[in-house]
Amino acid sequence: MEKFISSTNQQNQTGSHICSSSLWNLHQLASYLGVSKRTARSLVDRGILPVIKLGNKIQRFRKEAIDEALAKQEIKARFDRISRGGAR
Repeated sequence: MEKFISSTNQQNQTGSHICSSSLWNLHQLASYLGVSKRTARSLVDRGILPVIKLGNKIQRFRKEAIDEALAKQEIKARFDRISRGGAR
């Protein structure tokens, strides 16, 4: 019982138990991103997020690869009025 309580407390402190394994399934990926499974699948199908295919129907995802892909998608804020000397 003590091991279970310790394990549960450790999971709560680190955020989510879902994100602890090295390879995630689609449900875990969607949970990590905070989106629906449908949206996560769409991001994979459009090639925005990398996937590891294990056979015809099994797909897995690595956290490091997902974080790297998301960093590439990040858009820096543009300050059009300042840089172009726009109207005040």
